[in-house]
Amino acid sequence: MTPRHLTYDSLEAWGEGEGLPKHWTKHPDKAQRDLWWQQYAELKQHLWQRHIATLTQEEQQEFEARTHPSLSHKFRDRAQPFTDYLKAELARLGYNAEVSLGFYHLDRVILAATLDRTPPGRLRGVPWLFRGFEIQYRFPDTDAHNAA
Repeated sequence: MTPRHLTYDSLEAWGEGEGLPKHWTKHPDKAQRDLWWQQYAELKQHLWQRHIATLTQEEQQEFEARTHPSLSHKFRDRAQPFTDYLKAELARLGYNAEVSLGFYHLDRVILAATLDRTPPGRLRGVPWLFRGFEIQYRFPDTDAHNAA
């Protein structure tokens, strides 16, 4: 039987569905906090694997060979076109966005998007994974980035 936390379609849905407090990462009960961190990590990995399975065969092969442009700063030139692809996808969803590459820890490349407005469902209204890249958003009503 699939653990309940792995049945959610997003990290946000998990937090809401499980009734996590807004600042769950600072919850005073360490055992409870550790359980939530474990569930968060397992769900994030599960959603990532599910996302990878939706990619083209070529993109999946790039992940297997560790040559996908999101996997290393040294692939930044090959990653750059994905900023335009994401910008077009966000425009299709009705958002005007500035999209750039972000160079994340552990040699990962992410897509960073600044939207013209906050989606009604915040992160639920926009993709957090796109063609093998994680996306970090900035919304106009806050200076804070999403913490995925």
